[in-house]
Amino acid sequence: MISVKDLVYAYGKEPIYDRASFYVDKNQKVGLVGANGSGKSTLFKLITGEEKPDDGKVDCGGTKILVPQEVKYDPEMEKATTIRQYLDPKNQKEDYELLRIMSKLELAQFGLESPPTNLSGGQKTKLFWTRPEKSG
Repeated sequence: MISVKDLVYAYGKEPIYDRASFYVDKNQKVGLVGANGSGKSTLFKLITGEEKPDDGKVDCGGTKILVPQEVKYDPEMEKATTIRQYLDPKNQKEDYELLRIMSKLELAQFGLESPPTNLSGGQKTKLFWTRPEKSG
């Protein structure tokens, strides 16, 4: 059984959950699906107690299993200070070209100057397979 009541959780000023409530009954199986960066992994961490909510109550019983997303460890991503540096390490592309790539990946809201390490696991995976040496 999982019972979540009035869950509040935020990264800085950005709320991930704002008074979210739900209940999963004993013997129910539930899958969690959503866009990259929407808070799926964060919710699982809150349910398992790995993270603590800012407010609200999370009660759990029974077995919880996480099927992780495929996230590659990429030392180049870890070294890059910006998405621009990661996508175009030789500085050969114009801003509009890189922003077009970002838009197609649904990552444009992060811009080119954000650190790639700030992205969610799924977002990092998208970025990883975008680099020419990875996809070619």
